[in-house]
Amino acid sequence: MMTGLPSSRVLALCVLAALCARSPLHAQWSSFGLKGGFGQGSFTGSNEFEWRPSALRASAFLTRAMGDKLALQPELMVAEKIGVSNAVPGSTLTFSATFVELPLLLRYSPFVLAGFQPYLVAGPVLSYRAGCNLQFVTAGLVSDGSCDTSTGQSKLDVGATGGIGVSRRVGTTTLHLEARGGANVRTVVVPLATDKSYSVSWSVLAGVSVPFRFRLPTLGDVPGVPVAAAAELPEMLPAHDIVGSGLIPAPIATSDTTRRDAKRVTLTAADADARTLLLAIAKETGISLVVSADVRRRVSVSFTDADPADAIAAIIAQAGLTIARPPSPAFAPVVYYQLPVNVNQAPAETIAARFGVSLELARWIAEARAPARP
Repeated sequence: MMTGLPSSRVLALCVLAALCARSPLHAQWSSFGLKGGFGQGSFTGSNEFEWRPSALRASAFLTRAMGDKLALQPELMVAEKIGVSNAVPGSTLTFSATFVELPLLLRYSPFVLAGFQPYLVAGPVLSYRAGCNLQFVTAGLVSDGSCDTSTGQSKLDVGATGGIGVSRRVGTTTLHLEARGGANVRTVVVPLATDKSYSVSWSVLAGVSVPFRFRLPTLGDVPGVPVAAAAELPEMLPAHDIVGSGLIPAPIATSDTTRRDAKRVTLTAADADARTLLLAIAKETGISLVVSADVRRRVSVSFTDADPADAIAAIIAQAGLTIARPPSPAFAPVVYYQLPVNVNQAPAETIAARFGVSLELARWIAEARAPARP
């Protein structure tokens, strides 16, 4: 027998999961997912019950990158413990309880092998017993009652959980399969033939995650970048600036008009190589960009009709790269003198190249000027 949550609690959990899925969190919250499976939860100190390994588990989780191998993964999980006792001949006593758990996990992914990414998860967990029921069946009679009415019972518990898993990306969706074990560290009082006991559990979970649609970060959010330096990024950094721990020379300077006329970026990528994304955006939008081969960060991003500079800034932010300026050159820069251009006589192509305006505006200037006097 399984005990469900009261309808008000089910509604609250659904609302909380929906808010998590659509909340405009910081850009580094890169994915949202759901997991489900089965497991076994039990209490130590008593052999009165045989704990069933078919209790259900379900969770919703977020992932936030903390580097190329480490990620933070908070979860909201609903779990059950079900035990059956046949201590009295001809009678069955079933204990069932529902728990709401909040694991705060760190996920470590050391490598990718043939498209599969193994990982380890571990972290503390806060557990709250949301419901508890005892069912006694004997001689055709059934008696149900809540065990929460017993005095001295502890509903709140803390502990730790950990496990191993493997994930594989299929398109924009990532599939997960993992096994976990956990134990709580607080002694609790439960309606068993024991004064104190500890809670232990194991579970097998499978699930999916998708890229989290976050707001693009403001350029002042780029890690390690002074606000004054970050403010230059929408205008494209000068070509001699350096981006990232892997030395990524920044895009060459362009004018406002050129940026308005540039191609926009629309893409969705989950757990993708940051270097590959940067080079692909640069190639597609015509930005001069060179990325060092020692940049091996992975990111999950989603852009819709975004400015190329904003897309590059978001990838830099999530990958944990920084912007630095190299030492000043040993020799003074060479200054080239540009000859003046007469806009009343120069062709449209010369006006566009000399003053940095669009070719359409230059043609309009050439067509609108007064004809030359004889």
